[in-house]
Amino acid sequence: MSAADRLYSYIQSSGDDVDAFSRRLGLSPEKLNAAAEGEGGALSLAEARKVEMATNGAVRAEELLGNGDGADVLDLAAFSEAGDARLASDLDMDALSKALRTSLGEETAFSGQELDALAALATEAVAHTTLVLSPRDPNAADSALAQALELIAKEILLDSGARDGTLDDRAAQIRRRTLVLLDPSGR
Repeated sequence: MSAADRLYSYIQSSGDDVDAFSRRLGLSPEKLNAAAEGEGGALSLAEARKVEMATNGAVRAEELLGNGDGADVLDLAAFSEAGDARLASDLDMDALSKALRTSLGEETAFSGQELDALAALATEAVAHTTLVLSPRDPNAADSALAQALELIAKEILLDSGARDGTLDDRAAQIRRRTLVLLDPSGR
């Protein structure tokens, strides 16, 4: 069964239609259909991950990226498999998810289940980006985490339509707030 077939089947079984489903994710139906039919570049990685989360994994993000872009996602997954043990010991993923949920909830229009899904996606993205930015240097982990938080926050803000001159400030605010929530003592 193709990614498109699984996506449309999931949408139908959920009682939704493509228009409602795509709009709930902040996507146009045309963009979602294009990605499902294999048109590369139709979705960003963050958008493809939203679809993956919304379908409970029935359609994987890499399937929606097309043109081989999914290979980057798969390469990261393979790379991170070796680093997952280090990630687990370096980052408290539950605390990071809760901190990101709070920070993103204050800086975006997301709420409820959408905010939960966004926080889960952001947690994974921040963790993997941190791993990539500091692959072998534990002393660089704090700096890499801060950098990853700001990069991912900026991507989320852009994907949610933020285009004003405050984008950098808002991403920095999400980074600062998340870091404070992770370590209120400021160590």
